[in-house]
Amino acid sequence: WEGPWSDGAQEWETAVGRRAKEKLNVKFENDGTFWMQWEDFQAHFNKIYVCRIFNEVDPSSLRGGRAAASEWCRYEVEGEWTDATAGGCFNFPEWRRNPQYELRCGTD
Repeated sequence: WEGPWSDGAQEWETAVGRRAKEKLNVKFENDGTFWMQWEDFQAHFNKIYVCRIFNEVDPSSLRGGRAAASEWCRYEVEGEWTDATAGGCFNFPEWRRNPQYELRCGTD
């Protein structure tokens, strides 16, 4: 991404102070991560795929069955690939048979 809020973009100098950048852990490195305005995200993407490897969750961090707000929440599905559900990557026409989940981002 090379638009507004990309690594080293002028927005970081004119709109965000040093302390805020430190708090957000902003780094301008060639690491595949970047910041982007929501409107730009909507204009350039129509899908999002999420995958994250989790460490074990500390039960003391759970509140009412949900992780504390500062931690990741997860939904885990266990099963196995079978002929009916193993569509492969999206280079293959059968990829739509893979399990799919919708992620909705609210405004809260």
